[in-house]
Amino acid sequence: MAWFIGTTSIPSKADQLWLQPVRTASAAKTWYPPSIQRISGMVSQFDDKRVVLVDQSNQNETQYSASRVLWIESAELSANEKKIREAFLQQDDTQVLSMLPSVLNERPAVWRQQWLTMLASVSAWRTNRGEIALTIISQLDARPLPPLVVAWLPISWMQTTSSPLLTQAAVDWMFDESELVRLTACSWLLSTSKRNEAITVLKQLVKSNRSEVVSLATALLWKIATPNQVLEQSNDWQATVKGYPMVLQTGPLALINKKLQAANQLGAANRITWSLELTPRSPNLHWIYSTDNHSQ
Repeated sequence: MAWFIGTTSIPSKADQLWLQPVRTASAAKTWYPPSIQRISGMVSQFDDKRVVLVDQSNQNETQYSASRVLWIESAELSANEKKIREAFLQQDDTQVLSMLPSVLNERPAVWRQQWLTMLASVSAWRTNRGEIALTIISQLDARPLPPLVVAWLPISWMQTTSSPLLTQAAVDWMFDESELVRLTACSWLLSTSKRNEAITVLKQLVKSNRSEVVSLATALLWKIATPNQVLEQSNDWQATVKGYPMVLQTGPLALINKKLQAANQLGAANRITWSLELTPRSPNLHWIYSTDNHSQ
């Protein structure tokens, strides 16, 4: 069932926050899904645990779990921030990478620096600059990250091949101390001769103390499932993903969709497609659906 976005009046120069709805016992009895919450205020803090929103009318603070945050549209983006975001959407990845240092030098909020830097790691991955992508992730993973930032890891959910440059970088980094680096690198190796080594590392990551790592590593292991396993387990996979924070659901659902199509389960695949199209779990994550990288 799709989730629909409810809107409220948004004052000018306010941050806009999209939150995953909280399911209640009463809402579960109705035929329609609860609305995604869209609220406004000024984000004063956003980390791996919470987001703090300040009401501009009375300066009162309200806290929400970071895992509920689907997206934040900041009220005052610099010209360079707008430009780097547009470059990413246009797949001008070389421009994204070249602009990142100057954008970070403007000192936007820490969470925006983290997200912009992770966005650059996607640009590096899309252009087969694996070493750069994994270096960026390693640096980011030195401090706790909001789930919204983790959702932008350049994980290979849909790709069935890996370029020699990405493969070599992944081999070099697959045993790094950063769990996010290992997770990402192993996702690039599942379609290579290093598949078995990658599977071993992913099975270790499933035992992580970090819930986001456990969720994403668990889902990545579905990529190696046979058509018969897809038929037997896909319903369980979907139930598992339903328990993830919505912000982390896009990649796993896209992967399940692709596995169902390959197993000729088109009806089930279409239902996931419609869900993702009607209610994207997080804006601008369309790059996840790409089946190959490009070079510039």
